[in-house]
Amino acid sequence: MFNNQPDPSTPVQQQPGSQQWTPHSAPTERFVRKPIGPEQLIRQPASPLPKNPVQRMGQLWKSDPAYKVLFIAIGTILLSGLVGAILLTSWIFSSAQPSSTNSASATTPGAKVSVVSQNTPTPVPTAQPTPIPTIVPAILPTTAPTAPPTPTPDPNTPLTVDCNGLPGQAQNRTTLSVSIHTNKPGVSVKLTVIYNALPGFYNSSTVTTDSQGNASVPWKIAVQTFQHNTKVTATVTAIAQSATGQSATSQPIKVQIIVN
Repeated sequence: MFNNQPDPSTPVQQQPGSQQWTPHSAPTERFVRKPIGPEQLIRQPASPLPKNPVQRMGQLWKSDPAYKVLFIAIGTILLSGLVGAILLTSWIFSSAQPSSTNSASATTPGAKVSVVSQNTPTPVPTAQPTPIPTIVPAILPTTAPTAPPTPTPDPNTPLTVDCNGLPGQAQNRTTLSVSIHTNKPGVSVKLTVIYNALPGFYNSSTVTTDSQGNASVPWKIAVQTFQHNTKVTATVTAIAQSATGQSATSQPIKVQIIVN
């Protein structure tokens, strides 16, 4: 049989960097394997990273291809999100565009808009009440009473005048209204009074009679005596004068004037 054990007398050649092994010697050292972390798989930059983020990203991009892949993935995700946001915004605006177009066309004068009503109830006409005719009583014309015609006086008729309403006694320093009547309208009348005391004579103002020949003439009584409680007699006469030149005088009436 072959003996693989080395001859102790034969020198053993040692390779550089290796340890000499002898059959009677045991290994004195053990090789311990350390765990490998992720940071050992990435190539570390030779120089420390700068604090500026832009410069740091540029140095990482140049130092290891893994950072390039990472940056490209991040950029792809951001670009996809931006494109998705743009597409979503355009879709929202495009869905809202037809309603605004319809409203604009509805408000534009002269535009024809076809409106299709769905499930629109048909309006039921409301019964209008039958108007009740109002009976208006016939108004008969009323006939105004005809006034009797005023007789036209004959210009050749003699003019007459009368005094009415004279009292039997009158107080001194008063004014009486004397009614005078003539048989013709538009006649000038006045009073003439004769006293048996001062001033002895009195003429009133002239008044024209109305269409019935009546007039009211004022009589201002004012006499003077030297004794109190003296009775003065006044003779009152009415004088009438027409436009045609006719004149008339009433019967004289005596009135006692009381002087206090």
